[in-house]
Amino acid sequence: MSLLPPNSTDLEKAMIGAFEGVLNGKDWLINKLWNADLCPYEFLPYLASALSVDFAIYNNLTEAEKREYIKKSIEIHRQKGTLGALKKALNITDYDIAVEEWYEYNGTPHTIKVNITKQSPGAFNTDLISNTINANKNVQTVCVLSVKTHAYNTIKAGNKTRAILRQGIPTNKVIAFVGCGVMMRLRFK
Repeated sequence: MSLLPPNSTDLEKAMIGAFEGVLNGKDWLINKLWNADLCPYEFLPYLASALSVDFAIYNNLTEAEKREYIKKSIEIHRQKGTLGALKKALNITDYDIAVEEWYEYNGTPHTIKVNITKQSPGAFNTDLISNTINANKNVQTVCVLSVKTHAYNTIKAGNKTRAILRQGIPTNKVIAFVGCGVMMRLRFK
């Protein structure tokens, strides 16, 4: 069956005939490229771009996190600027995250607290966390980021390691400003 009108020319019919052999049986390829789970890794950036994924966040993720972020991107875009979008975007990372709004802890209006806990040793990627928060929070909202660590961890901000934090440091709080409108407080237990 052809979609060409009955009065189509021989040239148009020949062009359709030439491409019909190429396009038949390629539905599986299109379905594979539009599926974040099945898409080959080298094509993930194109799929991410097609779904308007924020590359400031995407570039700092592992392959599994990239696939998860692509899958959730439409849902996140529908709710962008809300607490729900922020929670969904932050839950893609491997940190334990709890978000509280200002009225839940009697804070300053338009302020949220993001409490991040990491039990396992390894690096905290502050760029990933602050980019995710800034891309998904409401513009007027100020975020206080609280990182709690129970193990030997490294804090990474930008291309350089800013501090190596070990359990048992005499100061119980270290405060650093990360990004626009994000304040980070580090606590040790």
